[in-house]
Amino acid sequence: MKKLDNIGSAFTLCEMLIMIVIIAIIGILSVPYVTEAAQSKLSSAAAMVAADLEYARNQAIMNQENFTVVFGERGDRYTYAVCDSQNVVRHPLKDETPFEVIFDSDVRFRKITVAAEFDSLGAITFDYMGSPFGGVQSDELLEDGKVVLKLNDISVTITVEPITGFVTVKGQR
Repeated sequence: MKKLDNIGSAFTLCEMLIMIVIIAIIGILSVPYVTEAAQSKLSSAAAMVAADLEYARNQAIMNQENFTVVFGERGDRYTYAVCDSQNVVRHPLKDETPFEVIFDSDVRFRKITVAAEFDSLGAITFDYMGSPFGGVQSDELLEDGKVVLKLNDISVTITVEPITGFVTVKGQR
């Protein structure tokens, strides 16, 4: 009698197959949501970087002095600096802190890498008219400027136009 009780409490092959099919369907349905979340996270980061580049350009025009955005070597940070004095600009909303963005320290932007190339340099300077120059102390107008943000296999490119300094964002897969 004891043997028959143990046999009755096991799963049948049919029940196991049904569970595997249900788990597979749930897995297939959840993949687009994970991809959309990554795309949304990357779009937020790209919008923030683009807005910060615009902020530096507008500050250069408003203050009539050069403003620079320097992208760090680690690939997860960038910093604003006033070109003449090499001081980091204070955050516009937090007066006591420097305006520095570190992607790894912000939960919203972890695992996003930043690669900036402005005429093969890691910094861009806007002059008093908002025109972009590659580097920190350059006197040649920017020819090619872009920032690429990546998360997994998704990337977004932020382009800074030569002469005008207009900032555009394009998403890729």
